[in-house]
Amino acid sequence: MSKNSIVVLALLVGACGASDSGDSSAAIPVDKIVLDTELLREMQSAANDIVRNAADCNYVTSAAPDFYRMLGEAEGKAQTEVGKQTLDTVRRQVDPIAEACGAR
Repeated sequence: MSKNSIVVLALLVGACGASDSGDSSAAIPVDKIVLDTELLREMQSAANDIVRNAADCNYVTSAAPDFYRMLGEAEGKAQTEVGKQTLDTVRRQVDPIAEACGAR
């Protein structure tokens, strides 16, 4: 299963869990899930590029500023709690690499 599939699955499970609570106001609208899925797909792709190139600090130091800029924008756009938590996980994937290369 690809990482993007896992992100989509996590969002759907989160949405289903909210709607199973019996409180219809807790259900996550599908449009918010779709927006977060697209947002997370882009962020995971950017993070994957940094993770794949972790041994190349020149690449990491050049890619990290764009990644963190995108992440800041994404955090402001995330619509669901699961989306926000997933962005935090993506950050935690990249932070140690960026720190090791002096890009953070």
